[in-house]
Amino acid sequence: MDTTIGAAPFVSGFRSRRVLVTVVTLLFIGLVLAGGWQLRGSDQYWYITDTETLLAGRPSVAGHVFPRQFFESGFEGRPHFIHNALGLYLALPLSSIFGPVLGWTLTNCLVAIAAAAVVGFTVRRLTGRDAACLAYGLALAYPAVYWQATQPLLETSCTIFSALAGWFLVKTGDRPRNWGWVALSLAGLVLCRMSFLPVLAVLPFVFLFYSRPVNARRLLVTVGLVGATVAVVVVAKQLLPNGMPTSVRDLLANGGTDGGDNMAFLFTLEGGALDAGRIATKAAQAISQQFPLNSLGLFYWPFNLAAGLAVVGLFRRPAQSPEYRLSLLASGMIGIHVLQIVLHQNQFRYLVPGFPVILAAAVVNSQPLWKWLTARRQTLQRPPFVPSVAAILTILFVLDAALMLRLVNDGRRCTAAVAEVRQQLTGLIPTDATLLVDAQPSVFADQLLMVEYAAQPRRVAYIRSNYTHPQYAALLSGLQPSHVLASSESQLLKQLPASLAEVAVPVTEGLPGWRLYRIDAPISFQITDSDASVETPFRR
Repeated sequence: MDTTIGAAPFVSGFRSRRVLVTVVTLLFIGLVLAGGWQLRGSDQYWYITDTETLLAGRPSVAGHVFPRQFFESGFEGRPHFIHNALGLYLALPLSSIFGPVLGWTLTNCLVAIAAAAVVGFTVRRLTGRDAACLAYGLALAYPAVYWQATQPLLETSCTIFSALAGWFLVKTGDRPRNWGWVALSLAGLVLCRMSFLPVLAVLPFVFLFYSRPVNARRLLVTVGLVGATVAVVVVAKQLLPNGMPTSVRDLLANGGTDGGDNMAFLFTLEGGALDAGRIATKAAQAISQQFPLNSLGLFYWPFNLAAGLAVVGLFRRPAQSPEYRLSLLASGMIGIHVLQIVLHQNQFRYLVPGFPVILAAAVVNSQPLWKWLTARRQTLQRPPFVPSVAAILTILFVLDAALMLRLVNDGRRCTAAVAEVRQQLTGLIPTDATLLVDAQPSVFADQLLMVEYAAQPRRVAYIRSNYTHPQYAALLSGLQPSHVLASSESQLLKQLPASLAEVAVPVTEGLPGWRLYRIDAPISFQITDSDASVETPFRR
């Protein structure tokens, strides 16, 4: 029986906790499998295409090319995957058995359960079994965790590494060896999402803070932790090259805002000027989106509540305590989230990677609540824990079930659309040809990514109609597309110096008014002396 503060036996023995954990786990597995067996939406098409590419034994090159990639690298074939990260390779074993979509779903499901278990062990070490049971249930029932577990995206793969980092940081004590396990966990997190690199980079200095008095051995460990950070960056660049030509400046200048163009940095050829007013507006929008007053609140508000409780530990805990270290790591995760949404844009999937650590710190810092429940139990003479927690988790799982129904409906619609487009393109476009797609900001959305997925193995070149004459010359002469997908009102069609013939088939219901055009003559440009003098920063 636990004797730690706040760990009163609210549950009548081990059996009740075991039943609660079992029911939560089975509900989560059932809902994930029910909602995640079909492909649907946005970047998922890229991840599945990349998975199919790797399973076929081909190199990690994508099925698309963007103007920025073309000019920056001079790569006239296909650039590397945009999302070439560790999580993609974690999904390969099960994908090779069950297929890419179900393989990703099963992988995400197992990773989420493992991360929740680590959260539970972390909380149990610092509080007790009842709090650990609650933390485990919340880690799986939280709607954002459920939603991402059903998606072939990287966010869920991050959770196990952030959870392990929290567990090892709580266990470290004064032994330098254990800090190596923290660094290894954070390295895995960084290889899944490079935005967490600052947390790993700060770790050596945190170690020095906790290694008083500093001696030669501990200085050597600090140097080793710094070396580990450098090694992770080198390994990522060498083993996981990606086709995302971005920098902090690019994101500040071109990153999307609410309703804006979050892919602008892949199309811009001029870099973009830094505008303090625009950056401030973008940051204000990102922060305001963190506190929605609509249905998105079921994703954001639980995170906000947990984040607030996690940060409290920095002010209520002794600096040398494991609870403080956990709160410190959680604060780092919150800081990375703020940077992510301010630099780029606020999508609720960004809530998930650091959530295990934030949740663990939040539950640990809620010990006053456990004391109050202890007093209530003594007054009521009955255990209120299981009914209370079961009620909270039931509400969350009902919300998850509603999300599951939406996933199923969206999956059926997207599956039918992919089959329709594939059937239409068969025989119309050679499999080794290039399809030019008009990707104006107002229409660059899920449907165009779906068309790219359906068009495989054909190369898809995304382009816009706001380039100079010599830029078009370099792009189109190098790409030599055989067909163009665009709206009948597209300005791009007027820019092409070629004979176009409309293929009289509707492409997809999601793109009304769009048509497929065949290019009947090779694309060529006459570049004048004045055109030749116009350069872009990325011309080679």
